[in-house]
Amino acid sequence: MTARVVLTTKVASITGSLAAPAAGAAKIALVFADDPIRWNSSLAFRMSGVDAEGRFEIGGLAPGRYRVAALKQLPEDFGHPALFESLRPNAALVELEEGETETVELSRLLSP
Repeated sequence: MTARVVLTTKVASITGSLAAPAAGAAKIALVFADDPIRWNSSLAFRMSGVDAEGRFEIGGLAPGRYRVAALKQLPEDFGHPALFESLRPNAALVELEEGETETVELSRLLSP
């Protein structure tokens, strides 16, 4: 296996919002690596709370491809690759470059 190390001071971020009625029910925005090989790393995901208007922001991301999902609550198996696998087909896909901020609108809550 080959390791890829990226050093940068230009971290990326994802901002977003949830369309009603999902906005009122969502509590957590979850961003996770699109590449299943990265799912066993603690760096494979980030999460943020969702405010009352359904907005969220997640920063400190390295360049790459990510999936974004809105959840009502964290499942018991949070961080386990099986969770990411179950969310992946319906989570929004975002590709980030160095220092970039992407905005995504999510239309529904996902259930693992």
